[in-house]
Amino acid sequence: MAERYSKWPHFISTAPDIAYAYVKDYRRLRPDVTTIGNRLQDLAQRRGLDQEQFAATVRSFNEYVAGTRVDTFGRTGDDHGLNEGPLVLLGPVKAYFTTTEGGAAVNEKLQVLDITGEPIPGLFAVGQNGLGGMILWGHGLHIAWAMTSGRLAGRFVMEEKA
Repeated sequence: MAERYSKWPHFISTAPDIAYAYVKDYRRLRPDVTTIGNRLQDLAQRRGLDQEQFAATVRSFNEYVAGTRVDTFGRTGDDHGLNEGPLVLLGPVKAYFTTTEGGAAVNEKLQVLDITGEPIPGLFAVGQNGLGGMILWGHGLHIAWAMTSGRLAGRFVMEEKA
């Protein structure tokens, strides 16, 4: 699995300054959540996990991959099993939503609107808050919108002051 998640299209996550992050990126940039060993017992010991439970979980997954067991997590597809070393354990990690895909109601000048739909004087929204509920799919679009909306709002602020 470490080999699989070391090249496109099987990235682990996306990350700033990397875009698509693979095993080597986690090894280099996140040693706090990356453990490497040649045996499951090594990984379990380094992370303070119950060795028997950890081995049983991996065994269960490998049986699913081999087609001899129904996956307890409901996964399907072409997942690959875990073999002996080098093994990479990532975690503990937490998943976060860094955006709400929403924000303030804005008009075409990025002015924030009050409950009646009127602009609130001097209040503009840019970046994620200036999307007005629009969803941006894909890499780079949020930062592109942050820069574009910031520049536009700056122009609108100057127009308002003139």
